[in-house]
Amino acid sequence: MSTLVAKLLFPFSMILALVSGVINPSYIQLGAESLVFDYKTGDSRPLYFLNVKNIGQQKARFDITSNVDWIFMTQEGLDNTKSIQLDVENSVNFVLDIRTDLVANGQQLGEIIIDAVRLEDKTILETQKVSITLNKNFVPTPTPIPSISETPTDTPVSTATEIPLITTQISPVVSVAPTQTPSKTLMPTVRVSPSASVKAEPIKLVSPSASPETGKQTEMPEETKKSIWRIITGWFFKLF
Repeated sequence: MSTLVAKLLFPFSMILALVSGVINPSYIQLGAESLVFDYKTGDSRPLYFLNVKNIGQQKARFDITSNVDWIFMTQEGLDNTKSIQLDVENSVNFVLDIRTDLVANGQQLGEIIIDAVRLEDKTILETQKVSITLNKNFVPTPTPIPSISETPTDTPVSTATEIPLITTQISPVVSVAPTQTPSKTLMPTVRVSPSASVKAEPIKLVSPSASPETGKQTEMPEETKKSIWRIITGWFFKLF
């Protein structure tokens, strides 16, 4: 968008410049736009020849003035002449006499004004200015240069420190099974059934031990004895 606007504005600016040049054409061409004079006590007064040329489309009058009283101006070869008529492409030198005796020591600033005036109606066709700087016994203050009092130390180089790895040793977990305490209760008489292929033998019955205090063996009941003999007799007949 900005590129398009610039392309559109460029021809308009050219047209405007041409129109303004036709309406207000340039008339003054100067030999300098700014002047600097350095003076010390005992030196000759500065002089400068400022060239002014008519580059307009018609003959005009050129007037020169100053905004300070320590710059004297006159046309070269004439005394106290500050105005001259010039034909197209003609030029003239104005002598600038810098009166250093009229200013104090230090830096002084002034300005020269040149006007191009139409001869018919005395209207100003163009105005240009020349800046004047006079340094009388002027010593510029040097700019202090900061001194480096401390020597910069070298930036320490960081070194990598090896950090030992912490290894964790995992011990196997030993599970302790609770030890079963054998029961102290005496079991009753165990009855063992004989296998069919094995010859039956009389079964010995283990009776619980009597208390050590009595020291006597308890006898088996009579009914139990009869039942055992019946079982043994039945196996015997089956086998034979």
